[in-house]
Amino acid sequence: MPLCVIIEIIDDGAGINVEKIKRKAVEKGFVTQEGADLLTDDQAIELLFQPGFSTADKITDISGRGVGLDVVRRSIEALKGTIRVDRELRNGTTFRLVLPPAPGASDGTAPVEAKVGDWRSTG
Repeated sequence: MPLCVIIEIIDDGAGINVEKIKRKAVEKGFVTQEGADLLTDDQAIELLFQPGFSTADKITDISGRGVGLDVVRRSIEALKGTIRVDRELRNGTTFRLVLPPAPGASDGTAPVEAKVGDWRSTG
């Protein structure tokens, strides 16, 4: 297996609600109701990466503007990486970013693990 950098962003909250994604996609004209009914869970989650797509009910300074995961995916792909979403309703979501190492990075003889922190919303 080639050497790579894996970054996991884990949310142990409610998980991604696929039905809400489908509902918002229909409301915003991304798909028809008939099309939404035919989407698999994975296909519905892919809608999160469409430019302009948001599940937020209100537009704020940090959410609801539809600028987000599409930019993240483009940036990761520009680095020759990938992003994957694993979710379990009511048990959380994991975004897994897989990136090639930077030239001159670790020689791969020992794994490196770094835990950034544990942030929890109080709101």
